[in-house]
Amino acid sequence: MKSFFDLFDEYIEYPKNLAEEGVTQGTLLAYVSLDYLNGFVNYVEPFFVCVIERYRDWTKTPLDNLISLVEKAHHTDYSTIDDDIIILAKTKNSLWFFWSDKDVSDCQIGRISNTIINQDDFIQKLIDWITSHQYVERPFQSEAIVGNYKELALPTGWITL
Repeated sequence: MKSFFDLFDEYIEYPKNLAEEGVTQGTLLAYVSLDYLNGFVNYVEPFFVCVIERYRDWTKTPLDNLISLVEKAHHTDYSTIDDDIIILAKTKNSLWFFWSDKDVSDCQIGRISNTIINQDDFIQKLIDWITSHQYVERPFQSEAIVGNYKELALPTGWITL
């Protein structure tokens, strides 16, 4: 059984020609800019959004204290949330994956054909991957995926990651 990241046929770190090539079908691009994600995410239809515990230790700083989602008229600003944001979205023929990394150094964007997996299974594979990570004790603001996530409200209007 394929895991979430096995759904992508190609993994490219530091893509060199995003303006010409964009995000091709079956590809996961790593180490792309947050600005690139912000551009693309506004031309897809999000169906799942979550914050994952990565930089903050939610046992030491309760999650409710970290989330200060700012919703303005016709605009959702997830950038105010103090941890990584993941958005799953769709277009006519594709499912999309957006990972907004809070240190902005290793954001990811991926695209696969919607004939490979349905939207509900895509969500479940992501959740299975997130929750497969064990909690580890770590210093403040240390980077580690520890298996915790919280689903967030879907955006309204323009999105900022």
